[in-house]
Amino acid sequence: MTQDPNRPRRGEREKAEARGVDEVFERGFTRAGALRGVGGVLAAGALAGATPAFARDAIRVRSRATTITTWGNHPEWKGVMEKIVDVFEKSHPGIKVEVTYKPTAQYNAALNAALAGGAGPDVIGWNEGTSIRTAAKNKQIIALDGKVPVGRLIPAARAQVVFDGHSWGSALDAYTVGIFYQRPIFKKYGIKIPTNWAQLIAASKKLQAAGVTPWAMPAKDMIIPYFFYILAASSILGQDGFRQLRQGKRKLTEPQVVRAAQLMIDLQDYYNEGFQAVSYAEGKALFAQGRTAMLIGGSADYAGYKQVNPKVNVGVFGFPSPSGNRHVTVTGLDLNYSVNSKSSHKAEATTFVAWLSSRAPQQIVANELARPIAIGVTPGPGHRVESEMVAAGRPDVPVWYSVPETGGTFGAATTGGGIFTGDLDAAGFAKLVQASIKPSSKA
Repeated sequence: MTQDPNRPRRGEREKAEARGVDEVFERGFTRAGALRGVGGVLAAGALAGATPAFARDAIRVRSRATTITTWGNHPEWKGVMEKIVDVFEKSHPGIKVEVTYKPTAQYNAALNAALAGGAGPDVIGWNEGTSIRTAAKNKQIIALDGKVPVGRLIPAARAQVVFDGHSWGSALDAYTVGIFYQRPIFKKYGIKIPTNWAQLIAASKKLQAAGVTPWAMPAKDMIIPYFFYILAASSILGQDGFRQLRQGKRKLTEPQVVRAAQLMIDLQDYYNEGFQAVSYAEGKALFAQGRTAMLIGGSADYAGYKQVNPKVNVGVFGFPSPSGNRHVTVTGLDLNYSVNSKSSHKAEATTFVAWLSSRAPQQIVANELARPIAIGVTPGPGHRVESEMVAAGRPDVPVWYSVPETGGTFGAATTGGGIFTGDLDAAGFAKLVQASIKPSSKA
């Protein structure tokens, strides 16, 4: 490169160097900005004939950074997760976080295989339920007493990670499942938000008559049908009835509750074509593209819709009860993060897990991803969909598979695909799911 004859004098060079160094630290050595920042400092150093001392120190800090690994089960969250990780790395320049994404359906099998082979990530994310308790019992993770501020967590999150007299980690987010709908479609055909089952069926008929596919119901893996069913059943039971179900005082085979499975059958004519062969991911893509008017979906799905269609314009409402006296959602937690007992970087992994419930990442979660698990954090201005989901979640019940007594209902429902072929009627489906429930008087 030819030397510039109008090269700045020494004082100006020093100012340029300082600006270059400030720019590096301002970027916080994020993965995307690190190379750009270091390159800028080196350029400033070339003008001065040497790399500035502060820049050399910054480069050394980055080269000494410890890399910790973790996994995510939502590849569609990659953009938002990178933003969260960038904020962490900016405030913790000595730690770099490497996230590997596994599809939801493959996550558990992949994690179990990695752990069995001693190749698990430094920070392990466990699906809600008993998996993190089993991991603690098997000494696959370490206790984080006094490290994670569990008092900051909402009760549902705290109950998942505080047990057996110890604190074991932190979740990143909670999710609430309700009904997503296409706002432009509802407006065009004068559809109002249904407040009872009769209105839900009437809206489906009106949309179909207008040439619009009312529902995406991907049933290949039975994930969406499961959530449809537990929402419909929860709209009948309510919070008290669900507690009684867990205690064995109520059953899904009661004629009143069998109506939940029957509703799923009754709406079958309004599902997307070939729905029985469509997967969960494909069904979400159909909806995001505006090819169906409604879909059972979770708060965390919205980020995926925007990824498929940046112009997506949707709203959210709770699942109405038959009579219209209530609406419900079901709420659970995403991955519960803990520290691998075999990690070579336990201190750094602990720092990351403890940080997940702090204000900075939780505000990103609230605005762009799902429901925050930190008390007092709410979606910011301009985040309409996220706020609607929070509003729809009052009242709600736990996702059924997240509690011990009804933990087996998902596995049972996934074997009930015969409900869509005529091989299983509503009562038979209810009986199948009821058989998986293990009541407890302590629920």
